[in-house]
Amino acid sequence: MGDGQEMRLLDGIGASRSRWQLLANQVMVEPYDSDSTDAAILSMDQWSGYPVARDRRLTVVAQRAPNRTVVITGDIHSNWVNEPHSDFFRPDRPSIAAEFVATSISSGGDGSAALPATANAALAANPHVEWHNRQTGYVSCTIEADSWHTEYRTVPSVS
Repeated sequence: MGDGQEMRLLDGIGASRSRWQLLANQVMVEPYDSDSTDAAILSMDQWSGYPVARDRRLTVVAQRAPNRTVVITGDIHSNWVNEPHSDFFRPDRPSIAAEFVATSISSGGDGSAALPATANAALAANPHVEWHNRQTGYVSCTIEADSWHTEYRTVPSVS
């Protein structure tokens, strides 16, 4: 995003009085540290590769639209429910949004209901991740004036 585009986005978040602010994007906003030790391993193909830009946007969300911003994300071939905080690495900070990451219906093969042991250990070290699943499927959202409901639908296999 160029400077002008980013400014329009941030101004729009701040100016809107709509109940829900939807940020749709193609890569996961939440960082996911795939190493359960003190060493951080983050994907540079997601917003973790652009922490300054991500933090600028989330600062505006925290200031102008907390708890009414929902991020919809795809292109990761797995399902995630994340709870962004005003500072990712300080989980004691307040939650400011919700992120729903959708898998693909068929890319990547059949997917799997079971997570590898390394994933379970890493998930424990990422308290902002509320739920994760590696099955294929899709996400359906029902949006009303006072509620947002997201339903993950998975299939046992695509083969």
